[in-house]
Amino acid sequence: MKLPVTFALIAVLSTFLYARGNDVSRPEGWAVCSSVDSGDDYELTGGGDGSLIVLRSDGNDMRRAIYDAVMSHDVIVFDGINGGFELSSNISFTSLSGKSFIGVNGAHLYTKFKVTKEICDLLDELNVKSLSQRAEDNLGGTLSNGSYVAEQCELTVRQALIDYFNDQKEPYRYSGVFDFVGCSNIIVSNLDFTGPGSIDVGGADLVTLNGCKHIWVDHCRFTDGMDGNLDIVNNSDFVTVSDTHFRYTSRSYNHPLSNLNSGTERTDGSPQTNNISWIRCFWDEGCLGRMPYTVLGTHHLLNCYWDCTGGTCIDAHNLSKVLIESSYFTSKVRTALALRDDNVKFEWRNSKWEGKMPTAGNAKINVPYSYAAADLATVPSRIRESVGPALGSLYSKPLSASPSAVNFGEVYAGTQLESVFNISAFGDEVPASITLSAPAGVLLSTSRDGEYVTTLSVKATDNVLLQTDIYMKAIFSGSGNVTLPIDVTADDRKFTIPVMAEVVGLQGERLAASLVWPLDNGVSSEMNAATELPEAFSSASMALGDKIYMHSGQMIGSAGLLTLFNPTEAIPKAVDEDSYIEFDVVTAPGFIFVPEKLTFKASRIGTDMGYMDIEYSRDGGTPVKPVTGFQPERGSKFSEIELPLLNAGVGNTLRVKIYIYNLSANKQLALGDVKIEGGVYAADSALDIIAPDENSEPTEYFDLLGRRVANPHEGNIYLMRPENSNKAKVVLYKIDTNK
Repeated sequence: MKLPVTFALIAVLSTFLYARGNDVSRPEGWAVCSSVDSGDDYELTGGGDGSLIVLRSDGNDMRRAIYDAVMSHDVIVFDGINGGFELSSNISFTSLSGKSFIGVNGAHLYTKFKVTKEICDLLDELNVKSLSQRAEDNLGGTLSNGSYVAEQCELTVRQALIDYFNDQKEPYRYSGVFDFVGCSNIIVSNLDFTGPGSIDVGGADLVTLNGCKHIWVDHCRFTDGMDGNLDIVNNSDFVTVSDTHFRYTSRSYNHPLSNLNSGTERTDGSPQTNNISWIRCFWDEGCLGRMPYTVLGTHHLLNCYWDCTGGTCIDAHNLSKVLIESSYFTSKVRTALALRDDNVKFEWRNSKWEGKMPTAGNAKINVPYSYAAADLATVPSRIRESVGPALGSLYSKPLSASPSAVNFGEVYAGTQLESVFNISAFGDEVPASITLSAPAGVLLSTSRDGEYVTTLSVKATDNVLLQTDIYMKAIFSGSGNVTLPIDVTADDRKFTIPVMAEVVGLQGERLAASLVWPLDNGVSSEMNAATELPEAFSSASMALGDKIYMHSGQMIGSAGLLTLFNPTEAIPKAVDEDSYIEFDVVTAPGFIFVPEKLTFKASRIGTDMGYMDIEYSRDGGTPVKPVTGFQPERGSKFSEIELPLLNAGVGNTLRVKIYIYNLSANKQLALGDVKIEGGVYAADSALDIIAPDENSEPTEYFDLLGRRVANPHEGNIYLMRPENSNKAKVVLYKIDTNK
């Protein structure tokens, strides 16, 4: 397969508004705190000023479509107008920052797998509900697929389902929706999540926040999560969950535990993590525990409501500080607060419980952010009327482009550059259509493989949506600072998207050059590339990060012999800075290398895991990251990656890095036939870019025949010579517009 690649350039141009009636819902609580002592000072945008895409269900598994949309855009709008979004398994997102997941028109995300009556009957026959769920009881064992399970209940349930489905891989355990790992500045709003029903298989939550910071979950509903509804684990911090509804139905079997929080105690004196605000949340029927489960950090429960039969609501553990303020527990509740450790601090502040009176508070708990507590008497009615997602299209965004300007930086003349920007508008004030007009040197298309033209028209859909990615190809000729403006004309307005570059001119003959690392022996940790023009390159080498080594070679179908790369230890789902394969190309003195394309073959060996991020840079500059979270084919199949290097810029050293992560220590990714292609020029064929104001001495200009020019014109090429000097330099004359 070929891997399509887009270049996502994000810039601030517009803001989004999410409104309920006349009220504007904005981030609040711990999510907008920069530290445990400083409140309301973190700007949580969720990428709302970036690119937008609207998804509608096609009636099939939407997992891949959702993943691709999130990787390419900043605001993902789930439009429920065509029905719900089914997922065959949960989607894991690693190291995301600045993303919004917004639901409109009753957007509903649900798992394909469901706990059926037949499954429940099978487990009843095994008397599962009476079995121990405590690892410390030492009643665990090994499943038929070789996995060890510490708890008796989970062991019994999982083996029963393995036998029932005759599937040792247990794919149903991944029946969740989103797993956020190491993410920040994320908004999840107005979405309805439904899981298969709770069942004790050590499976997925509907949504997991794993080691995340500055997250806002707002006006959502969570129903029947397999393991949990919304779990906040592994030292996540600065999280707010507001106006959100949690519940379980009769589909759930034996694990209706809603909201687990976990983390590791800090012993160096620094503040504990897991600072979480639960604001106007509703734990409804079916919930039996973890509403929420707290550990470490300060947990603020403001204007919350519990109306669930039996069970334990707030389950407070190690070093957690719990402030329960203006919150309401109905008579159905068995235990409002359970104290599991002596070091828990808690305060009841103007709260009410209709049932058994809980233990009196033992501390004064404060939070650094500002907030307004609603009248306690209004909490039950207000929660039932407004909690959870709304049905209508409450999200709106004005017409905008992201990025607002495309800047390629310093590039070589004559190189065809590619980029993509996003045009979008959503809500009641969407223009009926827009027209994009490109200048000479720029071509536009609504598809990477479509027809490229100078004028495009885009029409709104259903009068509420105008959204498309605009693919662009640009060629900058000559040299100097160049801006090519793209005009956008709407019903009632017009704006321009500048396309800019600082162009180094090239003259003379172009010689084709390629550098190849066959990677077909699997024994060397460093390998020089073969090249057709060895005199043009000082070196072309490969290096490995400290946590990667070359394992061996293996035949991979028609790809031939590829080299296996192993981590020295298990690499988690997040990118590890020491887990990479690096290719460096250094141009020899007297030559210029213009890189154009990277190709290689890749495969996964015997694993469902294994991801790649690819980046490239020139002379240590900011890397271009066109590929993140890519999973190659596995087994005897392979992926063929073809990646343009057109935006690599100007420099003597080209560095390509392939990060490998989410991989066990005994599993491998295979690579082969790594090739970098481009053109080679003589170094003296490049025209320098020098503005007159860079020289403090009075300067004289001459045309290329040596005749003095009294009034040079911008854009023309001259010989520039400072007075009292016999040395001249070829320059493109530029006017300093800042003077």
